[in-house]
Amino acid sequence: MGLPRGRPPKISNVSRGGLYTWVRTIDGPDSNNQVGGLNLGVYLVKRRVDNKLCVQKKIDGTNKVLRREVHLLHHLKHPNIVEFVDAFITPKPREVSLYMEYCDLGSLGGLINRYNEKRLLSGPSKLPEAFIWHVFQSIAKALQYIHHGLSLSDPSPIQPDAGTDEDVVKRLKKKWPTTIHRDIKLHNILITQSQPLQIPVEKPMAFPFCFLRTKTLEPRPTYPRIVLADFGTACQEDDEDWLEKDTRHAGTYSWMPPELPKWTERGDIWALGAVILSLCKILPKGPVAYPPAGSRWERDFEGWFQSKRARVGVPEHRLGEEYSEDLDDLIFNCVKEEMEERPFAFRLVEFIREGKERAKLRGRVRFEALPGWAFEQK
Repeated sequence: MGLPRGRPPKISNVSRGGLYTWVRTIDGPDSNNQVGGLNLGVYLVKRRVDNKLCVQKKIDGTNKVLRREVHLLHHLKHPNIVEFVDAFITPKPREVSLYMEYCDLGSLGGLINRYNEKRLLSGPSKLPEAFIWHVFQSIAKALQYIHHGLSLSDPSPIQPDAGTDEDVVKRLKKKWPTTIHRDIKLHNILITQSQPLQIPVEKPMAFPFCFLRTKTLEPRPTYPRIVLADFGTACQEDDEDWLEKDTRHAGTYSWMPPELPKWTERGDIWALGAVILSLCKILPKGPVAYPPAGSRWERDFEGWFQSKRARVGVPEHRLGEEYSEDLDDLIFNCVKEEMEERPFAFRLVEFIREGKERAKLRGRVRFEALPGWAFEQK
């Protein structure tokens, strides 16, 4: 089912809070963590009926822009987008409680912080290239879905007679209103355990005198599922603020694209490129430069991150020989300063598939399990 155009979110006014029990506070008045500045608290809860762990996010119910997150997650169905579980609104105080799946392995932000700590303590430490391709591909597919309405089962819109990519986008917009995330960063990409993929593997039959072979199923090691979360500042094409000329209030300054103050779907592509670059270079704060020490910009962080000067050095973070040239080139296609030069999400998915295959043929993409400490929760 497509994403409804212009339909306001319908949220039940019957409280279902009694169906859940509180486990711990993730972000709130009694927590030192700052996961998001536009919510009233984030909590880990347990659903009584089946003991399923969920995340409860409390939202200001008087703010229709924030309520939009409930509307979007209720309709977005994709394995690489955080799963909607439940939602209701309480009249006094007017709060929305949004329940989502709990991603038990934390975020890419936590993962990269642990890699950075390890590097500082014991020397060079880098993420396996196969894992980085896995993240890249997962979030590109999520963006292909929210930007263009293309699910995993849909055929590629790239056909010999399809015309230019802009022509393809125009056709896709007739069926699906473009949705842009506007806050893609390490801490908004979550990690959760996934079941091993079962694939056919040929094994000899268990008879010493028989040379016949048959196919059985054996688990293949896989990386955890990667999930795009926090749609609190997301915007749909038919929303009132879609045509705003200044959208700097949305998102996080240090992860914003250079074409500020206007966000587009290609701004999401830039932010994804910045995330992948941060994984390769172990950059917990991202590749965007912070104000020079002692400069006046230290007293005006907002002004600094709104300026293009903060992003001038992004292309200098080349990967070198640590990763394949295919990955390097693709990242820098995403973070090009001119947004028209960046690929649309459906084209990026195809580029990733092709680049990953080329890197695999060169022996650069081999499954390497991440160390046990990588996912430790503090």
